[in-house]
Amino acid sequence: MQNHSSEIEEVEISAADSPEFREMKMRAEAAEAKLRRIYNTPIWRVSKPVRSVYAKLNKIIDKKAEKDFKFEFNPKEGTPVIELVAGKTRFEAQNANLKSPAIAVVAHYSKSPELSNSLKNYLTELINNSFEIILVSACESEKILAIDDYLKSKLTIIRKPNLGYDFGSWATALSELPQILECDELLLTNDSLIGPLSNISKLLEEMRKSNFDVTGLTDSNQLQYHIQSYMVHFKKSALKNLNIQKLLKSVVHLNLKNDVILKYELGLTRTAQLSGLFVGALFPWNLVVAPEKNPTLVGWERMLELGFPFLKREAVRLASSSERKKMIKVISEKYPNSNFAISEINSVP
Repeated sequence: MQNHSSEIEEVEISAADSPEFREMKMRAEAAEAKLRRIYNTPIWRVSKPVRSVYAKLNKIIDKKAEKDFKFEFNPKEGTPVIELVAGKTRFEAQNANLKSPAIAVVAHYSKSPELSNSLKNYLTELINNSFEIILVSACESEKILAIDDYLKSKLTIIRKPNLGYDFGSWATALSELPQILECDELLLTNDSLIGPLSNISKLLEEMRKSNFDVTGLTDSNQLQYHIQSYMVHFKKSALKNLNIQKLLKSVVHLNLKNDVILKYELGLTRTAQLSGLFVGALFPWNLVVAPEKNPTLVGWERMLELGFPFLKREAVRLASSSERKKMIKVISEKYPNSNFAISEINSVP
């Protein structure tokens, strides 16, 4: 099978290089200067003892809340996916080094055993950036996944029934291979992306070096603040957290995708924050869209301008014919060597 990784434009783009991020930094510096002026006022100096007491009380309250929070699974919510698929999973390959410090679990679904060029390119990029990969496939076909020998030699592949959406696939990987939680960094991701449209080494490095314990590529303020779950990076501090572990292992099958988003995508951020973990994203929603809008769907063009190297398949699916033409035009101009992406845009139903 032909290796399509050569179609990826070899351009590394950092979110921090964009004018918008520089502007955001300038605003932060201006705000900091304003705070320094406030700190130098007589009222601020006189009120220091009172503020000190309040700060200590708030710190005690926050620590108590973090210590007291415990994620508890309610059996009335349903049967966990890992129980539903028990005895119904199989390994098609076991080539990933599970003692590696960096592991990626990739959720895959398709009717055909053929992998998209985007997924093959994405897996190749992750491998080139030192991730060992576990591909969890809910493919409807009984045939072995069609993957070239080189790529397959780098993967551990788990086949499972199509239950639980992405969170069900990630839960299955953690159940079948519990040693995953011993790694230093874990990337949970899926095949919902067209791309990468460029080299993602800098992007992955920014995730690894971020100040967050749990880092999303994008976040959203829809319903409540949360990081979007198609690509989430966990540092060791998050992997050791029992609340995070319990949440990921107790995923139940829900019939509606929106219910999954409410319970697990929003629930992941909420659980992490209540556990005292620092959560954030490389591409903040407020640089892209108004509140209550989805940056990867409504703001796809703005995301590409900021250096986001993907296009969500759902954005294409929801787009009108004229907007699809615009997507093709924008990507053709910005990434002239990404013909595979144009082909996939045209094939999205």
